[in-house]
Amino acid sequence: MVDRYNLISLRVHNFMGVEQSEIKFTDQEKNLRKVMTITGHQGGGKSTIIFAIQWCAYGTSIGATSRRLSRTRLYPGKWDGKQLGDISVTLRLRPVGDYGPDSDIFCKRVLHEDGELDSLQVTIGPDNFDEIESKNYFRQIFGKPPQIEQGAMWVIRKEEMQRMAETITKTKSSYFLDFMNLDVPLNVLSELKSDNDNTIERIGRKNWPSVHQLPILDASRNSLRDVIREDKVEEEKLIKWINENKPQKTQKDLQEAKETFDKAKQKFVDAEKSLSENRLRRDELVDLVNVLLSAKLDSSGIPVEPSFNSKYDWEDIASYLEKTRRFTPNVTNSIKELAKSSGYDTSGLLDRQESKEEWIAKIRELRSALNDQINSTNEIRQLESIGLTQENLQEISRTNLEFEKKTKDLGKLSERLSQNHEKLSGIESEIKKIRRSETNESKDKIKLDLAERQNNLLNGLMDSIEEANHQYKIDLLSQTIKRVKYFWDIIDQRREYVPLLIETPTPQFALENLSDSSVRYVQLDSSTGTASGGESQLLLICTCLAVSESSGAKMPIILDDCFTDVDEPTVKKLLSTVSEHFNSLIFVTNYEAKAKLIQNNDGVLRISRDHVDTYVNAKNSENWAKWE
Repeated sequence: MVDRYNLISLRVHNFMGVEQSEIKFTDQEKNLRKVMTITGHQGGGKSTIIFAIQWCAYGTSIGATSRRLSRTRLYPGKWDGKQLGDISVTLRLRPVGDYGPDSDIFCKRVLHEDGELDSLQVTIGPDNFDEIESKNYFRQIFGKPPQIEQGAMWVIRKEEMQRMAETITKTKSSYFLDFMNLDVPLNVLSELKSDNDNTIERIGRKNWPSVHQLPILDASRNSLRDVIREDKVEEEKLIKWINENKPQKTQKDLQEAKETFDKAKQKFVDAEKSLSENRLRRDELVDLVNVLLSAKLDSSGIPVEPSFNSKYDWEDIASYLEKTRRFTPNVTNSIKELAKSSGYDTSGLLDRQESKEEWIAKIRELRSALNDQINSTNEIRQLESIGLTQENLQEISRTNLEFEKKTKDLGKLSERLSQNHEKLSGIESEIKKIRRSETNESKDKIKLDLAERQNNLLNGLMDSIEEANHQYKIDLLSQTIKRVKYFWDIIDQRREYVPLLIETPTPQFALENLSDSSVRYVQLDSSTGTASGGESQLLLICTCLAVSESSGAKMPIILDDCFTDVDEPTVKKLLSTVSEHFNSLIFVTNYEAKAKLIQNNDGVLRISRDHVDTYVNAKNSENWAKWE
């Protein structure tokens, strides 16, 4: 592999605030920009570019969603926390030296919408490499991913400097060793001890059921079994009774039949009442005979005299009345006797001629009442023929009520049986658990004893390794301090301090005052350390450069403007030293004045959202990132 690579282009798709954009790091003649500045106001998207490069190199952070490059924090804001498409970043790189476009390497990382892990694709010319080969290329180009939340030793920002400050002081050491890509045995032993501690805690938390509970559980189980047995007998009796006494009609059918019968009964009562009201009285028969005689004489054209003799055919009149079937034989016989008399008083006939219409209406009412009485009687007889009587309906209703009660009793009994079966199952499960626990408890005691013995051994090994690591870190820091001093001697323009390695009691870097040999310690924040902010920042940058040189990464150095307290001549020398020593530099700053400090700058990439709405896309990408 070559020593380093130049960045040719960056293609971004659905990454943070960028939907679609391609930034080319070549000029109009396609010459490489080895030393460049990215500038613009805060919030314009400079960090998004750096994060995109870093994510392409090392991928999605696993674990807490608070991490900068965790999955959900990569999503564009309009996705509202749910991935709606593929996320991808492609870096086009070219080896430093006499190489042309045919040697360019395309490193692409994709987080698919339906995938759990990132996928990698490396393309060189016409050759596409599979996932395993692509991973090897990524490792050779970008170096081993550091085991931290974020960062890379070829990207130097405030975060990297803060963690490096913790490493080169007496606080921590793992960060430094991670960036040196060294696998420390202590990490493996720590993980093993952590597993043992978890085993001990897990076993210790277990609350094993007491075997003394077994007699009580056995008694409860036997008692519950007796109750279930009795309920099963009762259930069988109820089921048998229900099957044998299932009513012929349902409650709905019964209600409809009762309504039909009640209506027919009421019709019969009403018809009887009406017939009784319209039935002829004995004293009305003479009037009715006179009306009928008057009607007959009138229809025959025979005038009614005030009196008449027996010359009229009373036999014929009586025969007519018999045909009506409205008169008894006594009445018609009496009329026949008139033929034997000498005459008849016709005053009644004359009087009844005026009441003929009333009698016609009355006879009609009588006929209607009689028909209603006959029809209602027939309807009742028809219902009785199919078994619907007042007595039968009452019996059916009683049977239905008893059937409903038995059915409800069966439901309650079935529910009680189900609950008791569930209780019985729980008791039997608890009994089995206790009996299993006697075996498992014995096994866990063996595991617990083994884990505790292993921890005793691990503690001894870790103590030995800690002691070895102490010397190991001294050796590493001794080697690193040489390169730190190398960069410090070139970059520092004030000449007041020199980097120093203090080996005891804890290995750490500090600064020695050249005038009085006093020692000043790195400032972690405004309340700690004795060195000034500018001195601490310069020492941390020189340390980052020394580690980056040894880390195996072959990317251009990306230097964020994280050294605000360093004097301007030193900053100017820092930028020129990095660009010369590492052959390429991307300097990121918010300030126009600092953007002009780089000598032999190949271009300034200005990032601005002045002409961009919410998201950067293919239409507004050129307005977002412009070369000057």
